[in-house]
Amino acid sequence: MRFSDAVRERIREICAQYDLTLFALCQISDVPEATLRQFMRGYYHDIRLSTIYRICGGIGISVHEFFNSELFDQI
Repeated sequence: MRFSDAVRERIREICAQYDLTLFALCQISDVPEATLRQFMRGYYHDIRLSTIYRICGGIGISVHEFFNSELFDQI
């Protein structure tokens, strides 16, 4: 699994865990919807750490909690 694939899957898990749509996640995280949608659709393979940080801040978790997933053990 590639790092970008693990991040995409983790974002999907977080959306499911917090019962959020991608649009709602963008709103509470102040991340442009186009940025996140294009990443999630695979148009881009890179995501900035600052974007992940904003997502974490929006849902109230630490960056450590974001990456504390078995998904990242498979990289």
